[in-house]
Amino acid sequence: MEKKIVLSRHHKINRHVNLILLAVGLALAWVLKSYDFSTYGLIGAFVGGIMFASVFTVASGTIILLSLAQTLPIWQVAIIAGLGAIITNFFIFRFVRDDLYNEIKDVYELFGHRHLTTLLHTKYFHWFIPLLGALIIASPLPDELGVSLLGISQMSQGKFLTLAFVLNTIGISLILVVQKLL
Repeated sequence: MEKKIVLSRHHKINRHVNLILLAVGLALAWVLKSYDFSTYGLIGAFVGGIMFASVFTVASGTIILLSLAQTLPIWQVAIIAGLGAIITNFFIFRFVRDDLYNEIKDVYELFGHRHLTTLLHTKYFHWFIPLLGALIIASPLPDELGVSLLGISQMSQGKFLTLAFVLNTIGISLILVVQKLL
C-alpha cells in the first residue's frame, strides 16, 4: 500500500511537468523583458531562434529577437534565428519520425489501421497535413504541432530542414517587421 501512495504522488508531479515548464518559461520571459540583448549580437539571435521554436520558451525567444531587432538589421536576425529554430525543429522531427511512430505503431495496428491508412492516403490529407504543419511553423505559434504534422507526413529530413528554415525565417521576419511598424 505504501508503494501505491508513492507512485500516486510521483504520478501527480509528472502529470503537471508540462504546465510547470510552461510556467517557468513564462516567468523567464518576464525576467528577460527588461534585459538588453544587443551585446549578444548574432549569437543571441541564434539562441533566440532555438528558443522561439518551443512552446516552453517561445516567449523568451521572442523577447530576445525583438530586443536584437532594435540594433541589428531584421533580415540578419531573422536568418540567424531561423537557423537556430531548425535545431529545435530537428529534434522534434526526429522524435516524431522515430520514437513516437514506434510507440504508437501497435496501437495504430490494433484500432483499425486500414481505415486510418485509407484516410491518411486520400489526396486531401496527403497535401492538407503538410500544408497545415507548414502554416503552423510559419506562424508565431510554437512549432511542435506543425513539426509533428510534417513528421507524420513522411517528409524527407532534407526537405523538412529546408522548409523549416524558410518558414521560421519568414515567421520571425513578420514578427520583427510588425514590431518595428508599431
